[in-house]
Amino acid sequence: MSMSHKAYVFDWNTFCGDELFQLLPAALESQEPPGLIRYIEQHRELLKDADGEALGEDWYDRLVNLDVHEFGDVALTRFYDPTADYGIGHSW
Repeated sequence: MSMSHKAYVFDWNTFCGDELFQLLPAALESQEPPGLIRYIEQHRELLKDADGEALGEDWYDRLVNLDVHEFGDVALTRFYDPTADYGIGHSW
């Protein structure tokens, strides 16, 4: 089994001032995604898919698990670039 270490530059200061800072822990604790889904819809133009492309109108249909963790992953792309991986990759 191969492993891949990935690391990204995350805009922590902006995240701390954003509503997602409180919304995400609450959603993770309750395991209820509606707040995250609303957040994604409201900020879709600022979010990206796993390939770093702008999040399309069909974003929901492209998800696999439809759980709080997956919605959180999408919402967090507002604060980092998914294509800017600075991890150690195969060296890991």
